[in-house]
Amino acid sequence: MQRLAAARVAEVPLPATTPFDSESAARAAYLDAYKDGYRSGLVSLNVLFQAPDEKDVIRTRGWFDGARAGMNTVIASKRPK
Repeated sequence: MQRLAAARVAEVPLPATTPFDSESAARAAYLDAYKDGYRSGLVSLNVLFQAPDEKDVIRTRGWFDGARAGMNTVIASKRPK
């Protein structure tokens, strides 16, 4: 429960560039979905925060890219230092 609560309010490090940088509306949709995906990745996809409709290609890509980044953050935090 603590991981879920933390994921809901986690600050999401956004990527500097996106595949949609030339289109402001598409970039905004991608980044919005990226945030939800990232938070889902933080809890290993046990809870899906606002998973997009698969027909929405831009939001789906952002969500999955964010989920991968969130999971990578968790993996990196568990590696021995």
